[in-house]
Amino acid sequence: MRIDAVKIYFKGDAPARFLRGVGDALSAIGMQVSFIPDGVGSWAASMDDPVYSIFQDRVATHPRAASLTRLLDTDYWLFSGVDDDSEFDPAEVAEGAADEFFNGLRASTIEPFEYPFGMDDFVLVALSPDEPVVEGVRPYSNADMVKQALDHEPHRQIIVTAVDGLDTLALDKYRGRGRISISSAPIDRLLDACAFVVTQDSQVGLRALLHRKHGVQMADCAFHHLLRNPSRDQRIKKSFNRVHRDAPAFEGYVRWLFEVQAVQNVDTVMQKVQELGW
Repeated sequence: MRIDAVKIYFKGDAPARFLRGVGDALSAIGMQVSFIPDGVGSWAASMDDPVYSIFQDRVATHPRAASLTRLLDTDYWLFSGVDDDSEFDPAEVAEGAADEFFNGLRASTIEPFEYPFGMDDFVLVALSPDEPVVEGVRPYSNADMVKQALDHEPHRQIIVTAVDGLDTLALDKYRGRGRISISSAPIDRLLDACAFVVTQDSQVGLRALLHRKHGVQMADCAFHHLLRNPSRDQRIKKSFNRVHRDAPAFEGYVRWLFEVQAVQNVDTVMQKVQELGW
């Protein structure tokens, strides 16, 4: 059966201009396009929906779905389907070849701060708005993430911060709990000082790479290649152990992610749509 309809799920009050451009291009080839505000319920139910679905900032979970993710605040977007098997090979990047791109992105992305954070060598747990647990895709609640950091880092302070619009009042439940501290300091100031970061699917994990800090990304996400992930590692203990042992090629990975994997124009997205067989 031919499918000639696409639903594009957007974050925020209105679709981003890039998403609008993708919708216009799909309409031009005869697809019926609808723009729908994002919701975890729609994401979960899309497998039973006979149309195609493009989700902003959510991983694709079936062959009729795709993900479009804007990388930080840049003009780069990642478009990927359910079978994204791309791998980063640091051996393919000559030493020093990625430094200029990496440093330029750092300069345009990291927000300057006047004073270093008053602590270092802590684990930063960045919590986004809580959503229902989805086994195998988004498997941890915010409370689970804090507990895992406490359990696997018994000798470090845990600093919890709110990102992606989470109400800071949601952090009050962690106040005064042993090694946990709560901070509302700017995210770049925290990333500059931490040992590593733990997030669910927030781009704080990607932002950490610009600080040359590693991380544990608890959920599946489009920028998954360098960060440790319990699903891929098959054991959460392994993720926390390896985050200390790894020596990531931060510069090479960031340039590869942006310049090889990501797209900047609608025509390239349409090529990738064809590759998905839509």
